[in-house]
Amino acid sequence: MRRMLFVPAANAFHLRQFPALPVGTAGTFRSSGTSSTSAAIAILVDVEIKHDRVEEFLEAMKVDAEGSREEKGCMRFDVFRDKEKPNRFFFYEVYKDSDAVAAHKATNHFKVWSDFKVSGGVLSQTSTKADFPGDWGFK
Repeated sequence: MRRMLFVPAANAFHLRQFPALPVGTAGTFRSSGTSSTSAAIAILVDVEIKHDRVEEFLEAMKVDAEGSREEKGCMRFDVFRDKEKPNRFFFYEVYKDSDAVAAHKATNHFKVWSDFKVSGGVLSQTSTKADFPGDWGFK
């Protein structure tokens, strides 16, 4: 069985055929290496910090980010700052599985971030957990 896919080429749409996935393989995939991202979990965090606490936040996040990157189950930990709103930050974290997320939350470096939140330095926070549609979704 083949599936048809529209692929733009030279300002026209052409049909290309791709083999269909065998029955029962949806959601299972392997990377070109030895590991798979099928169980990987991405966490996207959007956080707004009190203006007078930004420097303290940056110190706490430096500890958390650097410590997280040393964890066996942490595949990525990035921190971004909004260019137009300097007290707004985004985190992009990827863990190999839910056990790695749980292990992360039990670390001392995560506690530094957690303690900062408890101290009232955060104005707002949203967190979204996501997975990957295939190994091509994360490299």
